[in-house]
Amino acid sequence: MSQNGKAESIGIDDLDIEDISLGFEKDSGEPIDTIRSRVSLTRDATRAISITALETLREGAKFMGVVGSRGNLKNPFGHIDASIWKEGELPARMIAASYEYCEELTRIEAANFYHSFKYLPQEVRQSI
Repeated sequence: MSQNGKAESIGIDDLDIEDISLGFEKDSGEPIDTIRSRVSLTRDATRAISITALETLREGAKFMGVVGSRGNLKNPFGHIDASIWKEGELPARMIAASYEYCEELTRIEAANFYHSFKYLPQEVRQSI
């Protein structure tokens, strides 16, 4: 920027491809050494990103309560004492309640989607 606060532009007609920098200093060494150093840098960056991603997954699992004290996965619904039905035996009131719950959840969490969703016929809405 110049002193008066306006952005300055430079002409690129006089520049060669060697003048454009990608953030690396020009090495006067052998090209193979330059490649090796950049591969090493890329490997280290990839490792750091992988470690961060794994830590994020681990913390997310802890937050959701699906990790036991030894780090093993546990059933988050294990504490619920509920009946288990085969698919054809599920009571109609349970199906109706689940549709109502999903519709209410959609209304709360995705209001814009629900606005167009509510105009669909009942059977189409339930199939979604």
